[in-house]
Parts: sequence; C-alpha cells; structure tokens
Amino acid sequence: MRWRSRIQTALLLGLILSAGCVSRQTVADAPPDLADPATSTARTAILPFANETNTVAAPEILRKLLFDEAARRRYALQPMEETDRRLRERLQISDGGQLAIAEPSELGEALDIETLFYGDVLEWKKVTTGVYNEVTVKARLRLVDAVSGRPLWEKTHAISKKNLATSIDEMVAGTIQNLLLNPMTPYARRLMRDVGQSLPPPPPVMIPRRDETATTLTDEQGSAP
Repeated sequence: MRWRSRIQTALLLGLILSAGCVSRQTVADAPPDLADPATSTARTAILPFANETNTVAAPEILRKLLFDEAARRRYALQPMEETDRRLRERLQISDGGQLAIAEPSELGEALDIETLFYGDVLEWKKVTTGVYNEVTVKARLRLVDAVSGRPLWEKTHAISKKNLATSIDEMVAGTIQNLLLNPMTPYARRLMRDVGQSLPPPPPVMIPRRDETATTLTDEQGSAP
C-alpha cells in the first residue's frame, strides 16, 4: 500500500508539473514576430539539417529551434516553408543530406538569399532505464555567405546530462517524466540558446524605397542631410 501511495502521488505531481511546464513554455518560448515583409526583405535562410543519427525527427526539431533563436536575435529570415518549396522546385533538394550537391552561390540564387545557415545533427541519444538516465544532443552549425561561399561563423556544441537514481521516488519520477514529455526537447532548446549567445550580428535589414528599389537602413541614414 505504501508503494502504491507513493506511485499515485508521483503520477499526480508529474501531471501537475507537466501542465505547468507546457503553459509556461507557450508564453516564454514563443519566438518574436519576424520582420514585416512590407518594410523589409529576408536576408537569411535556415537550410534543412543533415542527420548523422537514427532519429528521423531530430533535424527538424533543431532546425525549428535555430529559426526561433535567430528570429529572437533579429535575423530577417525566410520562412522555412518557402525555403523548402524553392529548394524542391528549383534544385530538386528535399533533404539536408543533399545540400552538398549545390554550391552556396547556387543555393543563394535559388532562394534569393544572401546568407545561409547549415546544420548537422551529430548526436541525439537517449538512454532511460529508470535507474540510469542519459541524454545527449550535439550539433554542428555554420553561417555562410551565399555570394562568395565564405564561412562567416561556425560552432559545434553539445548538451549532455547523466544521472543515477538513488531512491524509488527518483526512479518513479524519472519514468513519469519520460512518459509525459519528450525528454530531448529541453536539452535541444538549451543547446540552441547556448549557440545563440555566439551568433554574429545579423545582416542589415533591407528597407524597400517607394520606387521598389531596396536600400539598407545604414545607407538611408548616411544620405540624410
């Protein structure tokens, strides 16, 4: 009876914590609005990620998190749906593993973009036995000038956590958390937050003139009397 009571209590606590986490993440982790397309044009595309793991969903999870983080840091981003559509229709590319067949200049021309984010999922590992738990997320990211092919920034980063349950309560709580939530997502989100700290400043936002020719914000300020 005592074990049954402990398990029931842990289940109830897990459900409450899960609901609280979901509601907080909905508000705190919502990405900011992208630049208004009426006053600016996209300068950067986040390409589909290549995958070196056996988890099919990992590339798209990390790609979306990078998109949110770059938007938070005021990159003028092309919507991922538009990037994917142009890659399919113009270059017959539908997967991050196929990007090597095209030069950055070809990608930039097809996407009408000046800078490109590439990503590789290097590790996406989850070991959960109740007693021993291990999570590792590792990715390699780089930003490339689409005109010259010159690398502008690169980073390989990993987030890992290992823990050994020392009591029945910790075993039950860990098992419940694995059932209720995807245990990889918080670590993937933390990885992208860490990566965001080292991102270079975004390219200047383009502002179309009334005659529909574009100029940078810096150019407009420099030409003012």
